[in-house]
Amino acid sequence: MAICYSLSKKPIAGKELYFATTRSAGVVSLEDLCCGIARRCSVKMPVLRTAVMALSLAMKEELEQGRIVDMGEIGRFQVSCGSNGVEEPEHFCSGRDMKDAKIIFRPGRGLKGMLKTVQYKQVAVL
Repeated sequence: MAICYSLSKKPIAGKELYFATTRSAGVVSLEDLCCGIARRCSVKMPVLRTAVMALSLAMKEELEQGRIVDMGEIGRFQVSCGSNGVEEPEHFCSGRDMKDAKIIFRPGRGLKGMLKTVQYKQVAVL
């Protein structure tokens, strides 16, 4: 399978250049993922769904504690946020100066390895 992309024209420094933008091939649901996993091993669908939901709750609890969640070959999840700058430390107010938190994902070796063999297919010029 190939990653689909389209080309679109954008003006840059007085020239119009074409840039690639990846296009989604769709969305796979949790149900479909569990079904695919169940076909590959002896674990049944209800057990897989329960395990994935428990994993989701455990990840949430660990991230709320400020821990990095290391999922091995999948990757790591970590909460990150920034803030507005203040001139003096005593002027800092977390309620006012902290920006919205985000969850950062860093792919592990298993997912990064897949990127080395990605193939591309052009689907449109916009």
